[in-house]
Formats: sequence, C-alpha cells, structure tokens
Amino acid sequence: MKYLLIVFLIFLPLAPLSHYIPSKHQRKVARLRERAAVDGLFVEFRKTPEDSRGEKLGNGPLIFYGKRLPPGRGPRIQHTVFVLDDWGWRGLNRAAEALPVLTGLPAGITLAAQDDGTCGVFWNEEGDEAELQQIVAILEEWTRQLRPARGEIS
Repeated sequence: MKYLLIVFLIFLPLAPLSHYIPSKHQRKVARLRERAAVDGLFVEFRKTPEDSRGEKLGNGPLIFYGKRLPPGRGPRIQHTVFVLDDWGWRGLNRAAEALPVLTGLPAGITLAAQDDGTCGVFWNEEGDEAELQQIVAILEEWTRQLRPARGEIS
C-alpha cells in the first residue's frame, strides 16, 4: 500500500504535463506539413475566401498549401479564387477559364487560389501522404502553366 501511495504522489504532479503530449491527429498533421515543406510547398493560415454574399466557402477549418511562383517576365497573374461546384472548377471572383490541372485534386479540396506570387489549395488535412503527393504534383504542374521555364511554351 505504501508503494502505491508513493507512485501516486510521484505521478500526481506529472499528470498536467500529459496535456502537452501531441495527439495522434496532431502528429499526423505535423508530419503532413513537414513533408509538404520538404516537397517545396509552404503551409499557412489564410482567410478562407467568401462568395458574393459574404459567406465563407469550404467546410471546416482549411489550411492553405501553396507553391511560390518563380519570378518571371510576362503578363501579371491576377488574383483568382477557383471553386469546385456541380459544373467543375470555375473562377469565383472574376470570369476565368476552368483549369484542367485542378481536376486531379483529391476529393476533399474544393477551393484553390492564384496570385502574382503563389498558387495553392485550401485543404482540411484529412487525407494522407498519398493525397499530399497528388497536391504537390498538381501544384508543380500549375506552377509550370503559370510561369513556364525559359524555352518552354505554355
């Protein structure tokens, strides 16, 4: 009985520290974000785009996974938000032609954005590393379409 009491008294002050041990989901998200950084993406919290009525688009908390565009000459890339709806991917805030490259994104992604320096998607991080690799490949292709390398034709 004495030993049980001693063990209890030792672990009592350590109990609050268990709050700081990351959960399984937090470890998975950290692994995804680290993998994204290794693959050349950046991950940031961005304000979720809104529709014309001022309502937020997307479900739940979304994180922006983006790729920085290489500097280049050519026309300036306008800020455009793309949304996936019943008719496919379309520009939300201005008339923009559909981007076929976005059709290969995982099912949970319904928002994408581009501007003069970045292109990326809003993701709920519910997928796994295979879905992250799909996102990386599509953002690489999208980057090549927005800023082709010298000698390439877009």
